[in-house]
Parts: sequence; C-alpha cells; structure tokens
Amino acid sequence: DNYNDNNDDNNDNDNDYDNGNNGIPAMIKLRNLKNNNSNSLEYKYIDKNIQDKNAEYFCIQKWSDGTIFKGYFKNNKSNGIGYLKDKDNDYYGHFYEDKLDGFGIYSHITGSGYIGEWKDDLQDGIGIENWKDGSVFMGNFKKGKKLGIGQYLWKDGSKYYGEWRNNAMCGYGIFYFNDNRVYKGEWDNNMMNGIGEYIWNNGEKEFVGYFLNDNKNGFGIFYFKDL
Repeated sequence: DNYNDNNDDNNDNDNDYDNGNNGIPAMIKLRNLKNNNSNSLEYKYIDKNIQDKNAEYFCIQKWSDGTIFKGYFKNNKSNGIGYLKDKDNDYYGHFYEDKLDGFGIYSHITGSGYIGEWKDDLQDGIGIENWKDGSVFMGNFKKGKKLGIGQYLWKDGSKYYGEWRNNAMCGYGIFYFNDNRVYKGEWDNNMMNGIGEYIWNNGEKEFVGYFLNDNKNGFGIFYFKDL
C-alpha cells in the first residue's frame, strides 16, 4: 500500500458540523413578563367558578407585545398544563411556579424545537432537539446542556452516538461519517482525543492508537487489509 499520511483520505475528522452547541433559542420566560413594566398586561381572564383562593384555576393572560398565556394557576403562579406563545416561540406543557417544568413541547419560528423534560425553564432530562436544517439530537440534558449519553444525526447523514459533556462530544463515542469512515474511541470538546480506532471507508486501512485534537499522535498501529 502506497500510503501517504497527508493523503486526502486521511483527513481524520472533517466533522465541521454545527452540533447545537448554543442550545435551543432563548425561550420567553413567564416570570420575566410579570416583572417587565414596559410590556404591560392588557387582558386577563380568570375562571369565575373559584371557591377556594388556593385552588387551581384556569387563566388567560395577554401582554402588549402580543405574548399570550393560557393555562392553570395556583397561588397566583402558573402550575400545571399551560400554553405560552410570543412572536418567535411557543411552548405547550407543564409549568411549576411560573417556570417550564416537567414534560413540554417547544418550537421556534426558525423551525428548531425540543420535545422532552424541563426544569427551571431549562431542558433537563430526556429529550429530542431538532434544528431547521434537519439535524436531530436525542439524549440527556442537564440545566439546558447536553450531558450523558446521546445520539446526534447531521443533515448530511453523519451521526455520533456516545457521551456528551457541556454540549460537546466528550468521553467515549462512535462517529459514523457519511462516506462510511468510522471512529470509535475517546473524545474531548468535539475532537478525537485519547485512544481510538479509525477505519477507512474502503475497509483496507485501520489505525488503532492515540489521537490529539483530531490527529493521530503518539503510539499507534496500522492494519492493512490483505489484497
């Protein structure tokens, strides 16, 4: 094999993909609406069949910028199922003490969205995050960031399954390139870092060894398929 380490087929990663590092677009927060004097509450309807002031009741609120909330309140705060919408965002799901909390469905005007668990207005738990270009992440979130096991599917057919930390591929994971190359091994900050196995798309070459910032670095062994 006339192998050249600088050949185009050895561009180890080539995964200059947007993997949603910035998380979903900022969601309007119901509790902020109540404290924003420039965005006044124009309309408020409360279920008239209230006997106990501490009981759960249905309420509709509309602000001067067009933001609207429909849902259940308790102790003057949203608690239970509700719907919140402004000019760019809408959310349908559970609220607790004026915060997105529990299962909910969120969508943004751009086409991005999230279905899953929330806590304190942030993605927290198992969820599915989708982007306007068709990319999808399925996995675990903590305080609004990808953390733990998850799978990301890119629009070009590439995919990663493995560990995440702070919205980045970090830990052990498998990356399947759209040209059938495969990397199995350790990651750090979205780059191949540590011990890994890299298999070329024709199956004729394989490298097992150390990687640093997406490049082979240090000890390693090449395997060539018998011709």
